[in-house]
Amino acid sequence: MVATNDIKPIDQNHLWAFANKLGNSNTFFQYQRTFARSSDGGNSWDIAEVNAPDSCYREFVLVLNFDTTWIQFTDVNNNFDRPLFKTINGGLTWQQQYPPWNSDSTQSIKFIHFFDNLHGIAMGIQATNISPPQNVFMFYQTYDCGNTWTQVPASNIPITPIFEYLDAYSQFDSCIWITTSEGRILKSQDYGMHWNLYTTPFSFTGNFIPIFKSTSHGILYNGFGNIIYSTSNGGLNWNSFIPTGPIHSHIFHLPGDGTIYLSISSTGCSYSNDECHTWTDFPELVGKITSSVAFCNKYTGWVGSNTFLPNPSTNGLFKFTGALEIPSENKENIDAKIIPNPSSGYVKLSLTNPKNIKLKLHIINSLGQIVFSDQFYHDNAQSEKDYNLSFLNPGIYNVVISSDEVRIRKSLVIL
Repeated sequence: MVATNDIKPIDQNHLWAFANKLGNSNTFFQYQRTFARSSDGGNSWDIAEVNAPDSCYREFVLVLNFDTTWIQFTDVNNNFDRPLFKTINGGLTWQQQYPPWNSDSTQSIKFIHFFDNLHGIAMGIQATNISPPQNVFMFYQTYDCGNTWTQVPASNIPITPIFEYLDAYSQFDSCIWITTSEGRILKSQDYGMHWNLYTTPFSFTGNFIPIFKSTSHGILYNGFGNIIYSTSNGGLNWNSFIPTGPIHSHIFHLPGDGTIYLSISSTGCSYSNDECHTWTDFPELVGKITSSVAFCNKYTGWVGSNTFLPNPSTNGLFKFTGALEIPSENKENIDAKIIPNPSSGYVKLSLTNPKNIKLKLHIINSLGQIVFSDQFYHDNAQSEKDYNLSFLNPGIYNVVISSDEVRIRKSLVIL
């Protein structure tokens, strides 16, 4: 099984995608070197391989633009060296890079991030000879797109007295937050030159992901259970809340938007448009293994599934077009009534609106799952539609009536 496990859109037309072979297979390493590029929104693709050693697997990808991309590999047949490759011509050729940390076996880079086309930071750890074993946090900066790197002075970085490694990171403006294996967060407010270490609600060892939408507002989520932690002061303090609906194991924030988030897992993909409090599945993706998600805006996005080659546009890559937002007002002045309510299952939807309009109807249960959908034209000033919903279990349901210009939410009680 092959997965599209990393999608990197530049805009609504240009994007990179990267493959991954699941399970034991002789072609595992081949797919780890495979990449694809599209310049027409994912309708067609150019697929090729990086000229890395055959025994390499991919550690991280950094896409700077449609021409420039970095990939770090680990070579399992060469003392687990970590060769770093870069292309500046859209993958036509790849050149191995030799940053200073590659010449020091005690140094290991976990991520590279660029703030713009020239200024970037490499984030990692350095092993020490202290007993018991421990790591020190380590950072390098570049101001010429990675041609030269300068190590951040150790005096600017907190010392950790335990064996601790970097887990995941989030960036907004000049701020970076990095979670660690000991449930803590490293934070820099000046592009990685100076760092502070903070505690989090996750006091145990384990993966948890920071997602910041501004320098002050962010969330933490570890993919287990249903508790999300939020902060409004840049990570100094955290408050918990319990989301409702089908939240999956990995959460992503929609770039450039304040309220919309997406989540993926081996059972589907869902979205929230109220800052992670309520979640709704994309019905087309329920039950599918979703391995990656990336939106360039609230109208266009892609979700990677469990097949990739020979063409991700037909085997394993889903494209979303529409709108993930909730319109702020009922611009079409629709009056909607559900009769009777409560109901045993047979209901009449009555709509009043002076304009012809195409509408969608979704009925959503208390878990955030869409249990019934319909799509129809409202083609006169007043119309009615009858529905048999007797198959629904007793309970309270949300009825959402929407178009490009309107979203109406009603409650329906099934007895």
